[in-house]
Amino acid sequence: MQMRRSDSSVYGNINKTKEVRRLKKKLRREQRKLNRKLLANIKSYTAKRKPIYSMPLRDMKNIQKQNQQIRNIYKRLTDIRNNYIHQTTNKVVRTKPSRIVVEDLNIIGMMKNHYLARAIAEQKLYELLRQIKYKCQKYGIEFLKVSTVFPFYLTLHFPSVRTLEFLMRHLVRVASYSSETNMHARNLAIVWAPNLLRLANTHHYVLFDSAEALLSKTKTTTCSNTFPSLLHSSFL
Repeated sequence: MQMRRSDSSVYGNINKTKEVRRLKKKLRREQRKLNRKLLANIKSYTAKRKPIYSMPLRDMKNIQKQNQQIRNIYKRLTDIRNNYIHQTTNKVVRTKPSRIVVEDLNIIGMMKNHYLARAIAEQKLYELLRQIKYKCQKYGIEFLKVSTVFPFYLTLHFPSVRTLEFLMRHLVRVASYSSETNMHARNLAIVWAPNLLRLANTHHYVLFDSAEALLSKTKTTTCSNTFPSLLHSSFL
């Protein structure tokens, strides 16, 4: 995860640093070591495949020591992430902005993706939001929590919706050659859509009609409900 300010300042992902990678590698190694010790002390299994140990686990001093090492690594990782969040939020708040706007993400829905759940949990997004919120109250900074960009699609004028629809269909066609051009639909939408939404009201119809005429010349293959689903996934 990266944090980006309005002045283009970027705060990197702490989970990609050398120290965190080293600790995570050490954690995996210690967990495998613990698993080998547990397997070596299994005498037999019950009918429900529950292990029967040669002696109670609380009496196995080496296993208790190994558990303590694993707990220490987890604590070290937690301390590193919390410290980074404190430092980052302090840097943001100490610039004394007039307001801080945070996008409300669907974390529960994002966690359902088992390929990304661990990486999302490691970002500690709730802790980041909590610290930003109480530090804004401390320094008298306005704190705004906005919903995702997708509901604003429903408030656009009809010409804007038609133009965005043609644009997204065109981006689908361009993204089909992403293996050759490295231009993905998500990246293209992030670049194009804000520029369209920032247009002055007096120029809406002229620019929208010209963009619609340009995009309608491209031969695209579309399916039903392509625009809403792509717009939702591209802005998040």
